[in-house]
Amino acid sequence: MNHFIGEPFEDLLVKGCSLRIVGTAHVSKASKEFVAEQVNKGSYDCVAVELCSSRFQQLTDPASLEAMDLFQVIKQKRVTTL
Repeated sequence: MNHFIGEPFEDLLVKGCSLRIVGTAHVSKASKEFVAEQVNKGSYDCVAVELCSSRFQQLTDPASLEAMDLFQVIKQKRVTTL
């Protein structure tokens, strides 16, 4: 596993295709910046992102965040999922 600015990544060659797998933490500013840098400096045919279900819902249905009961989110200690 390679590390650059503390973010882990692995370069792979699969069936003739070069892949870069990047480990991230969505609450980390450094992680976000590293991913943006990797996407911007590469010439990719495709970029894939693995998302947890709550993050996927926020991206596909922005109104879901407005409809969320923030008191329940805090009470259930799910603030980091926002």
